[in-house]
Amino acid sequence: MRAIRVYGFTEKTELSGKRVIALGFFDGVHRGHRRIIERAREEARMHSLPSAVFTFSGESFSHKGGHIYTTEEKLKIISDMGIDEAIVADFSEMKSQSAEDFVKDTLLSRLGCAVALSGEDFRFGRGAMGDVALLSSLLKEGGAILICPEAVTENGRKISSTEVRELLASGRVREAASLLGAPYFVTSKVRRGLGLGKSFGFPTVNADTRMGGVDILSGVYKCAVRVEGKEYPAIANVGICPTVSNREKHIEAYLIGCSGDLYGKNIRIEFLDFIRPEIKFNSKEELIMQIKLDINKTFNKEET
Repeated sequence: MRAIRVYGFTEKTELSGKRVIALGFFDGVHRGHRRIIERAREEARMHSLPSAVFTFSGESFSHKGGHIYTTEEKLKIISDMGIDEAIVADFSEMKSQSAEDFVKDTLLSRLGCAVALSGEDFRFGRGAMGDVALLSSLLKEGGAILICPEAVTENGRKISSTEVRELLASGRVREAASLLGAPYFVTSKVRRGLGLGKSFGFPTVNADTRMGGVDILSGVYKCAVRVEGKEYPAIANVGICPTVSNREKHIEAYLIGCSGDLYGKNIRIEFLDFIRPEIKFNSKEELIMQIKLDINKTFNKEET
């Protein structure tokens, strides 16, 4: 698959030619977002034009409850969907632009938008004054069109990033995956821990939780961990490890069937199911026994 071309949008950015552009922040790239992006890809093929996503970097756009994915993770998902280009803007540099200037100057003149796609609730321009009715009208004046694919629902409710964040914050990762269209994941570089897992007979990899990311509920999770092109079943603790260390909140994962030194390597931890809350045990021996029970309960039952 061809790699996506990423453009950092600045006041000097001007792309040649026409393109089909999906518009949105797309935090989480959930199933509703995917419908918009997939439709953009289809329209681009129909018109023999490149497909693009116009979005904002997570670092420049704050969300109550934290971001679901980093900008890099979001772009990886979008790239895997077969989109040709990503145009990433800094929200702080564009928030004062009027709605009319955003369409006429940014979309039509500088980015060559021939077809735009967005959700029906898309807002834009200074003070979020622009809506899809205005967007459609301004695009039409410039010879372009707007398409708003039908919203995706789950159990009669429109899928939203807000709901995904709430599910993750309560540990309901299976339900979150249903809305996202794939398991929620964290990517991180493996860092050195205290070596306690190895001393317990369960060597673990340590990864950071995201700065500014969703504060996923502390607890023990069934996971799948990808590293160097391989995937391993895993059990991971998210939290402070109160029995042995009381550290800052982090992720500590035991990869079943994996051996070798993973320090400094990039890993992807996918959260598949919530097993139990994080508990402070009376002794290390009780903790070790519980880890064994967690592993047996989580994985052996799938083999019977």
